[in-house]
Amino acid sequence: MTGEWLANVSACPVPEIANVFIRAGIKFHQITGVLHGDKEVWNEVREWVETASVANRMAHNRMGCMGHYYCGMLDVYTDLTLMLAVFGGHIEILEVDELSALRRKITAVEVEDHLKLFQKEFDIDNSCSERDLIQAARTSVALEKLVAMHDIGSLAYFYSGTGSKENQESISSIILAIHC
Repeated sequence: MTGEWLANVSACPVPEIANVFIRAGIKFHQITGVLHGDKEVWNEVREWVETASVANRMAHNRMGCMGHYYCGMLDVYTDLTLMLAVFGGHIEILEVDELSALRRKITAVEVEDHLKLFQKEFDIDNSCSERDLIQAARTSVALEKLVAMHDIGSLAYFYSGTGSKENQESISSIILAIHC
């Protein structure tokens, strides 16, 4: 009968449940409303479910960091230890050289397939040169392979270069590759 009583007394048991959670060290959030026809309650429930989904993805994410820090770039490269402590997950440090090495092995067929994908998915400005599109397609294929090799779920990168033309071509054509 206790279960039936709790189901029908609305918010009466909330202080008891909250007390148990607090003493047990369990974080909780209370949503107060009615089960049926309470739009605000179900919107809040949906938001909490979405939040839990993002937290779960972050906890299981493998974030690739490619390149290096640069002064003032606090939005991408931050305290990686703190990020892992808060969100969980894994940081995979990647080298631009690895992406460039993969680009060398991309076939003309793979490039052509990605060029077709670009045409299908994007409105490409006429001022974009065929050479730039080919470079972007080559990098896109290579990036897909790099992501698969390291099981990457997200990627942050910065590379200003040291004069390696091959690495500069990889990085300068990565924007379109990331969006594909």
